[in-house]
Amino acid sequence: MPVLPGISAVLEEGRRAGVAPALAAAVLRGGALVHGSAHGALPAPGARALDERDPFDVASLTKVMATATLVAGLVERGALELDAPVAPRLPGFAAGGKERITLRQLLAHAAGLPRWRPYFEAAAADPIAGAAFRPPAGRPDPAALRPAFERGKAILRERVLAEPPEAPPGARAVYCDPGFLALGFLLEATLG
Repeated sequence: MPVLPGISAVLEEGRRAGVAPALAAAVLRGGALVHGSAHGALPAPGARALDERDPFDVASLTKVMATATLVAGLVERGALELDAPVAPRLPGFAAGGKERITLRQLLAHAAGLPRWRPYFEAAAADPIAGAAFRPPAGRPDPAALRPAFERGKAILRERVLAEPPEAPPGARAVYCDPGFLALGFLLEATLG
């Protein structure tokens, strides 16, 4: 695998400084891989050296770069309304008392939903979705993982839609992964 020494040095410096226990980068130019490196180790349970095929959760970046941007465009075009309840646009979202939660409340982390839930555990335990959680050596090739990812997404969606609020909508602002997962499902329902 090609390596750009400057990128490897920055990642290794970040790992030593405690930015994260494991860091990786892949750089493509014109569709061709020009750099690939993995640094550090995955923490327990099952601690081991990071492999370049290990997936990373970039959800917090997608909140700002993708989800909020797409929502803003849809609001600007009139396809979504900030202060309208989400439930009529997202089938199943009203479950658990979420019928009054608005788009604005989800964006502001003020929907009353929990900060985080270990939804991944249900996917990892599933006979189909669990394939995506295997160590790299036991994981199918990326092309063969499509059924695992589809099943994992279905499990995640089911859990998010069933999740009841912990507080009334608008009563608090707590950084909320389930709320932004719901926004992603709302975008899919709106955009197809």
